[in-house]
Amino acid sequence: SLWLWSHERPRATMMSLMSSLSNRASGDEGGQDLRRNYKAKWWMPLLLLVCMTNIFTLPRTQGLFSQLINPASTHEQTLHHHDRIDSAKSAVSNDPFEVCDPKNFLVLIKAGSKSKYQDRRKIWRGSNCRTSYQNHGIRYRFMLAMPAHEIINPNGHNQGARASEKEIHDMKELRNEYLVNGDMEFLPLKDVYDDSNLKVISMLRWAVDRGMNDRTSTVVLHDDEYCLRPRALRDICANATGSNRSLYAGWNLWKSAGYDSQKAFDGSFAPYFGGWVYAMSSDLVRDIAYDPETLFTSTVLGYAEDLQAGKWVKNQAEHKDHPRKVMYVQEESLGMDLEADETQNTKGEKEIGSSDGKEAVDRVSCGNHDAKSCEECPLGHRKSWCNGDCIWRGTCQSKAERQR
Repeated sequence: SLWLWSHERPRATMMSLMSSLSNRASGDEGGQDLRRNYKAKWWMPLLLLVCMTNIFTLPRTQGLFSQLINPASTHEQTLHHHDRIDSAKSAVSNDPFEVCDPKNFLVLIKAGSKSKYQDRRKIWRGSNCRTSYQNHGIRYRFMLAMPAHEIINPNGHNQGARASEKEIHDMKELRNEYLVNGDMEFLPLKDVYDDSNLKVISMLRWAVDRGMNDRTSTVVLHDDEYCLRPRALRDICANATGSNRSLYAGWNLWKSAGYDSQKAFDGSFAPYFGGWVYAMSSDLVRDIAYDPETLFTSTVLGYAEDLQAGKWVKNQAEHKDHPRKVMYVQEESLGMDLEADETQNTKGEKEIGSSDGKEAVDRVSCGNHDAKSCEECPLGHRKSWCNGDCIWRGTCQSKAERQR
């Protein structure tokens, strides 16, 4: 229609058509001219319809052209999404304790996809932890990747490859478990331990895209053997919110490297919390999830997800455009085992790493940290994290058991 209007003959014809319409309305002989013109130029009503359509659709067309001409404006909105979320959160409430009410927590439980881990989820669902989350209104999801039993060949190009019998069995079990419980999310990647960093990135992206809302203040990640103490995190969150800082909290903070494997390839170190239980404020999660540097952390650091999480947080604290003021909080009572009863008072709870030495379960020293057993000491770091009460013999084993 723009082309037709820009050329002399179609424009003159259009003006003649309008004049004829005006004359007909006045009662003169323009009606005959209109009929003659209509017979000679049958396309004119169609042209009129197209022009009128453009008039009504012009605002939307302008919006489309603005995105095509200046796509940076849309990209800028995405980059600064966290700024809008921060203002929305402050608009919800100015009371730190209301912002940090446990009902505003989102808990992502790191879970294995193989059948042998299904029992862990059964135990968790039957524990006081689930009851505590429900009583506090906490939203939680088990986060799982797809089962992987076969060795993945990065150079393979087998278009006829298919899932193994074990993988098919595990997938069917997972689907049935989900249909019964409805508290699971599945991530589109293989459940490979060395890719635990990619799994956690996918978890954070799910949280940003689907899990969080404008009221979500804190996102918690913990293993399926542990549980969050909501009241402990509420106080920590309120302190950070009241001081207008982003929050990075956990049970065990590595302030310096105890092993070479904890250092970056250039020898530097980013403080981080052990992966059993740790939490990040929602603004920090949004920044980390879609920062391109997050995916490329493996170029400077090992694969361990908790190790990389410390680097992700440090990247946001040192961001050149919108650095975050991050509060690091180590709180030993942040986590508890599945037998702890949240309805008891603080002294009566069975806390992980409790200061009175009455731990919920017997633990072994791995060197600079402890675990339930020597098998759980390495956390992907193999021999370098198998010390203290344990010794490396292809796997991490108890010294006491070997002596017996």
